Amino acid sequence: TLFRSFGIVVNTSLDEIDVEIKNDRRFDFVIFNHLSNKLYIFEVNYYSSQGSKPNSIAREYSDLFDLLKKQNIEFIWIRSE
Repeated sequence: TLFRSFGIVVNTSLDEIDVEIKNDRRFDFVIFNHLSNKLYIFEVNYYSSQGSKPNSIAREYSDLFDLLKKQNIEFIWIRSE
């Protein structure tokens, strides 16, 4: 595939990557570029209304962002309402 020709692997888990978070956690997309040795983690959420669930997720993802940033990992959260 085009991704593999550029050393990019797309997955939903971190099973084969050494990261300091729960390895059993699943993400919407995990993209690893072997050529640049860079990891990108994506979460995509849609909320039909505002409330406690989106606020709770925002706090969780904020903590996750900080943890991953310390490991030079990009966390991208795409949120729509």
